[in-house]
Amino acid sequence: MNNVLQLRVALVCFATVGVAACGDSSVEQVSPGEAIAAVCESPRLAAGEAAATSNRLASTVAASRWVAANVTNEEVRSWFSSLASLPPDAKAKQVREAASRAGLGRCLLAETWTRRQ
Repeated sequence: MNNVLQLRVALVCFATVGVAACGDSSVEQVSPGEAIAAVCESPRLAAGEAAATSNRLASTVAASRWVAANVTNEEVRSWFSSLASLPPDAKAKQVREAASRAGLGRCLLAETWTRRQ
């Protein structure tokens, strides 16, 4: 199974049944790039908690909660936590740069923070 497909399977598992039900072995295998991809998609993955399109503040809060509960790569979790004190535009810049380094062309979370301004 290729990396993109594995990431999609892991994200669907995390979003639908939670980390515990997905099995510890799959959690340990998530690379920093895959974790960044999950961070970028977190507004969509957290949409059950808050509508990603209607209330941007609620969407970013829900996305942050989703990341805390579902992203298990410790390096990415630590990095993401360090963004908490930054203003939205600086958060968006940091996340966009991380997404670019991970080879991602788009980052929904960065776009959500940018639209909040």
